[in-house]
Amino acid sequence: MHRDQAKCAGETVLGLGAKDRATALLAGREVTFRRVDRSYNRTVATVVLDGHDLGTELVRIGVAAWWPRGRPKPDCCRRAA
Repeated sequence: MHRDQAKCAGETVLGLGAKDRATALLAGREVTFRRVDRSYNRTVATVVLDGHDLGTELVRIGVAAWWPRGRPKPDCCRRAA
């Protein structure tokens, strides 16, 4: 996430925390990418770490939120408050 795209300071803090946690989980580890779709002419993939979906793990530990396709972006500003 780019800071200029955040809706509030709390959203930036949550995003940076999620990035730091993902970086720590992935450091020095072998991962697999499974292409699942394309969006805006870019690949959408699932990151698999030790047989588990990284996105699911980040949601489970509370540093990320589900954002189903076609739904409004989660309100991380209210969550961070």
